[in-house]
Amino acid sequence: MQLSRAQLDGNLDQLAADLPGLVDSCGGSQALAEFRTRAADILGSTRSSEDRRHAQQRIDAMLREHGLADRADRLR
Repeated sequence: MQLSRAQLDGNLDQLAADLPGLVDSCGGSQALAEFRTRAADILGSTRSSEDRRHAQQRIDAMLREHGLADRADRLR
């Protein structure tokens, strides 16, 4: 199902809110795996390439903010 921009941002906001708890409860590797699954679902629901770029930028910022960007790069 493709989401409107408002729904997309709502899902990204929820992912951002959940990320600190994932890191605290699961540790880095498991949190990253869970995050990647949820992020992929969000990216798969975008309507346009512009929405996808918007979502990817927000996801990348979340990874950097929580110190997971280096691990994510190694797994790509």
